[in-house]
Amino acid sequence: SRKLDAHVIVPCGAGQLHLLGWPGLRTSHIGDGWIDPEDRREILDRMVHSGCRDLFALVEARELPPGTKAGLRKATAQRGIILRSAPILDYHPPGMRFMRRWSALLHHHAGAVQAGGQLAFCCLAGAGRSGTMSALVLAMTGMPVDQAIARIRHANPDAIESPAQEDWLSAQG
Repeated sequence: SRKLDAHVIVPCGAGQLHLLGWPGLRTSHIGDGWIDPEDRREILDRMVHSGCRDLFALVEARELPPGTKAGLRKATAQRGIILRSAPILDYHPPGMRFMRRWSALLHHHAGAVQAGGQLAFCCLAGAGRSGTMSALVLAMTGMPVDQAIARIRHANPDAIESPAQEDWLSAQG
């Protein structure tokens, strides 16, 4: 089986951004997915230990095994982590509807992270959508977009997976 729950931490001001694969998600060589409860527990406990209590889940429900979102909701609630379901189509940037819904909260979190807070994003592998949103938060703190992309890719070379994601970020600057 293959673990998809990478956990990369990127400095942002005095705080940190966490890029996560879906906590505990494993896949077989034929693509079947399931949750390893011990791995999920370990990654969520690592988040809490570092002080991170806010997690944006960027995956669409159809990408996950049945019951996976509910399992994460229960596991995060047990640890006092606020879980927000904020799906983005895989390999794509967030759409206008997403940004209308989440922009103000992301700006709030960008300021909080810069002042020493923590914020986590998870997608399937912790690269494309998580990297795109983490670069956006860095840009919201005033970092030039090209530097934000470079910082995220330094931490995870697979981050910001598609030209569409990179182009969208460039347009935000």
